[in-house]
Amino acid sequence: QNLCPTHPEVVRLATERALEALRKNPDAELISISKNDIRGVCQCDRCRALNEREGSPSAGPLTLVNAVAEAVAKDHPDVLVSTLAYHDTVQPPKTLRPAKNVVIRLCTDTCMWRHPYRPAMETEGFRNALTGWAAVHDKIGIWDYSVHFGNYMQPWPSFHAITENLRAYAQNNVVGVMIQGAYQSPGNERELMRSWVFAKLLWDPNRECWPLMQDFIHGYYGAAAAPIESYNQMLYQAGLANKGIDEIPDFLAKSQTLFAEAKRLAEGDEELAPRVDLASLPILQWELARDVAVFNTGKTSDAERLRLRGLLDAFAEAAARHGIRSVSERDTVAKWCGKIRRMLSDPAPARLQPVSVGQAKAVVYQLSSTWKFRKDDADEGQGKRWFQPTFGDGDWSSYRTDLGVGWEKQGSKGDGVGWFRKTVR
Repeated sequence: QNLCPTHPEVVRLATERALEALRKNPDAELISISKNDIRGVCQCDRCRALNEREGSPSAGPLTLVNAVAEAVAKDHPDVLVSTLAYHDTVQPPKTLRPAKNVVIRLCTDTCMWRHPYRPAMETEGFRNALTGWAAVHDKIGIWDYSVHFGNYMQPWPSFHAITENLRAYAQNNVVGVMIQGAYQSPGNERELMRSWVFAKLLWDPNRECWPLMQDFIHGYYGAAAAPIESYNQMLYQAGLANKGIDEIPDFLAKSQTLFAEAKRLAEGDEELAPRVDLASLPILQWELARDVAVFNTGKTSDAERLRLRGLLDAFAEAAARHGIRSVSERDTVAKWCGKIRRMLSDPAPARLQPVSVGQAKAVVYQLSSTWKFRKDDADEGQGKRWFQPTFGDGDWSSYRTDLGVGWEKQGSKGDGVGWFRKTVR
């Protein structure tokens, strides 16, 4: 939970801890006093009345920050106090203003998580927040996102959106920007090019993004640059249209062809070949994740299972070769590969299993792990008598109970009602 920011003891303790930290770190130029990384603010009578009066849940936390900032200013006049405008605290209060030595670090979670290919200023809530803070304060920091936390490697056409974001920040009293990528290990999709291009744009946000991307591609990939430029151009154009890779026709096949050519051009070059290999890894991982989902509908062959196991081995070896330890914010490479291996394992067969019931001995017939499954989005199963033993379920998908995942990971999407069938002889 978040602490009560208006409680006198919280204010006293936060001030003491901040001053103590600055005494131990005399070269520090900034200290952060921020809410926790969760939604919700204190609901005590005092905080609730303040936030309601100011029209924003940011009023309570800003009260604490200003109190700490006042004490910091006396002993450390050159130190800035940063606080997150994040989740509930994005919008500024009506009348309460940040102290002069406070930096409001506004996060783009309200827009860049849900709409990663769309410039932040096209989202009304964020636009109002940035222009609102800029109207009352001259020190705004930004916490932006250029990452898919659910899959660090997924091709992510957000270059143009971040470029437009940086231009908007420059016009709205922003004094610093952090663009977050994967933070547990290397492996964020096109992370080296992102770092280089965004660094150039931070120095001069009026530069054009695509020429910078081309500059990096030709400087870094050398003889193999042409197909990699075509691959990036495909992603860049999709991003401009606010489209993800699922909306690019034949994306996987086109990408595989381009990287096969890039690998041919880099073959034998000890410097270029590993670079191209790393650049191609998101395509291998994407193919694996996509095809495993299709495989788990039960409508593909055992030969496909073997092919996918080969892809998984290739991915695991490549990730180790490049020092990649995390696939997502929650999954290490080892954990993710373990999940995929389980999905590609042979289904558990039906079997007789001896058990004890008190002093008595018995035999349990353990059903096989594979069931027929169908989502009932139209709510028609009852009327069409899907429960009848003679009902034809030949076109239904398969569902396995031994994978530890729900139907979303087995080829079906969304909440709702699902029917399961099994023939027992």
